[in-house]
Amino acid sequence: MVRLGDRPALAAVVTGPKGRTMAMAHQLFQQFDRMVAAHDRVALTAAAGRSVGAVAELKRSTMSAESTLQHRCYLGLRRLIEPLESCDGQTDDAADTFEGVGETFEDAASVAQFSEAVINADSSGAEATVRRLFIRCGDARVSDSRLVENGFRAFVDHVSARLNLHGIPVELTRRQLYGALDRVLAWPTYDLAGEAMADEIALFMRQAREYRHDPRNASIMDAVDVISRNLAGEISLESLAERAQMSTSYFSRLFKHVVGEKFKDYVINQRIELAKQLLRDTSDKVYAVAEAVGFRDHHYFSDVFKRKTGITPVEYRHRSREGEQ
Repeated sequence: MVRLGDRPALAAVVTGPKGRTMAMAHQLFQQFDRMVAAHDRVALTAAAGRSVGAVAELKRSTMSAESTLQHRCYLGLRRLIEPLESCDGQTDDAADTFEGVGETFEDAASVAQFSEAVINADSSGAEATVRRLFIRCGDARVSDSRLVENGFRAFVDHVSARLNLHGIPVELTRRQLYGALDRVLAWPTYDLAGEAMADEIALFMRQAREYRHDPRNASIMDAVDVISRNLAGEISLESLAERAQMSTSYFSRLFKHVVGEKFKDYVINQRIELAKQLLRDTSDKVYAVAEAVGFRDHHYFSDVFKRKTGITPVEYRHRSREGEQ
């Protein structure tokens, strides 16, 4: 039993394998919350979701019990309530509809910093970037965790596209970081969520590093590079499989595993993305754009473009230019 002012605080320390203890701690916390629900003067909080390295660290975590019933608010309303912020009288105010969450997580500088840190195996840099993202949400007093969840998922999507060009497949990045987000949002404050996410990032960094060092994956990323440089020309599965010294069937399966898309779908999607860029940035005729991205029949190009985007190339050009005005 530890006393904070006139409030008693019960400290429970769970030890063992990290994945299991995180789940146990969360379950224990929910049980405690139900036990004290009838007592208005009792505050309940969680220690950081990581191993406790020193008594001083545990003491600092325990001090956050000064916040008032923050976890009860989180469980009931899916809100992240910062320490020292009372949840009394919380309503659906501006904090709940804070539009800046998207800007916080989709900030180009943060995406670039995190991606470069992962590529350069700079764990401390990557961890610092995600901590700053959660700190910004705390500073902006964003109380709806669904906004944070959507914002971070958008951040991961941008990052995964960058890392994919450096041998880290989209599938791996999304699977690991989406899962990490689900786990860290179990913590009641942005400080704790940020610390837990930093630990998750360290694990992701190790997995990404091991993946990049696998020579089979390097062969697939070489194929991705060849595709990106030859979108206007002929691109065949057979020629790239031969280049990688693999059978066509094995190369096809490995490509899907590493990149996250079937070979044919990936090539078409890359061509459509380049077509969008040309439609936005040039005044080339549609048939010229089609040829520039590897389609010999511009009618077929228009059909594929509409199937992928929902609108024709001409409509896309018109809408993109309307948006610039």
